[in-house]
Amino acid sequence: MRLKEYGLTEATWRPLLHLSKFEAPPRQTDLAESLSIEGPSLVRLLDTLERDGYVLRCADADRRTKTVRLTARGETLQRKIAAVVAETRGQVLADVSERQLAVAIEVLEEVQRAIQTLSIS
Repeated sequence: MRLKEYGLTEATWRPLLHLSKFEAPPRQTDLAESLSIEGPSLVRLLDTLERDGYVLRCADADRRTKTVRLTARGETLQRKIAAVVAETRGQVLADVSERQLAVAIEVLEEVQRAIQTLSIS
């Protein structure tokens, strides 16, 4: 994908994109859940993104948790990521009708619900 030109891997661009989906800076646990990854994996990603100046971790009202927010540099990069993702989505789905897409989403959501009800860890 074109995001490699920004020095990003899928693991590093996804958190930046997901941060934009929250109305307020999310707790690290909420961001990990949004990304469907474990907390320790997110911590390693955030270490990299914070070192590179894209995010800041701040103490929450509950001092045991931290929230994550984009820096100005991170916001700029996030907008570029969103544009690339939107363009790529448009190219990939160009020949898929709205009806087909709706059915596919419905099926995937049903599969996800079924997986969540399983109690295997």
